[in-house]
Amino acid sequence: MKRFVKMLLLLVVFLIYSCSTVPDNSLSKENYILPVLIEKPEMYYPPTAEEGKYSGRVKVLLTISSNGKVESATVQKSSGFPELDSSAINHTKQFVFIPGKIDNRPVYSRIAFDIVFNYQNLSVYARNYNEDIENLYKSLVNADSIEKIALIKRVLNEHNKFIEKMKDPQNFNLYISAVLLPEIKNEWSDEWNSWPLTFLLYYDFLKRFNEGKENKEFKSQMFKLLESDVKFIKKNVITELSGMIKKRKLLEKIKTFVTQEYSAEKANDLGL
Repeated sequence: MKRFVKMLLLLVVFLIYSCSTVPDNSLSKENYILPVLIEKPEMYYPPTAEEGKYSGRVKVLLTISSNGKVESATVQKSSGFPELDSSAINHTKQFVFIPGKIDNRPVYSRIAFDIVFNYQNLSVYARNYNEDIENLYKSLVNADSIEKIALIKRVLNEHNKFIEKMKDPQNFNLYISAVLLPEIKNEWSDEWNSWPLTFLLYYDFLKRFNEGKENKEFKSQMFKLLESDVKFIKKNVITELSGMIKKRKLLEKIKTFVTQEYSAEKANDLGL
């Protein structure tokens, strides 16, 4: 409980396109089409930077291959904090682009991104969210069919807004635990301090109100969140043996969950 009332600090990351260079100066830059960012992972925020409440801007120079992969990432301008610089490098290395083109031919490119780290105090928002969800769940119990549809849409909207705003993986599970059923908290308690499990918000709803065609939408949304969670877990590099073991066990647990809730084929779709 003491940890639950801990102030939540949200990392806000802005990606700002800064500049580019055409690799072959013999060709006109007018024929050059810039790379387009099409995939980026969730930002991993170092615990030491969170504790220090660090904020800053990191300019990262990326070399992008003709297949759209990032071949190198270097700090062009430091934030002043090694933890933020390292996090920005690890983050941008996982970007995927539609490669730059000259005369419709994919080419190597170099572009710069500004990664801006800011803290916002969202503890009040988190508490209000918890209260709103609890009240909505109470209202759903005795709602008629028309009221129920409207209330379900509100729940879905509140969950989506909360997931979008709460980008801090260190505290996400801590805050959602206040609105989860005890059996769900117990089932996933070993994973509270590892990676954010956003899909549990929708799993909780389905356990509470497992009826009606509206649940198809929740199940569809839950699978999208599972995709996002699995991708986040896989892409975050863990070097310690204990962390690697915990990561493997969590992915196996999610695989079992997806197989039971959906199908083995769906688990395969997630690469599990």
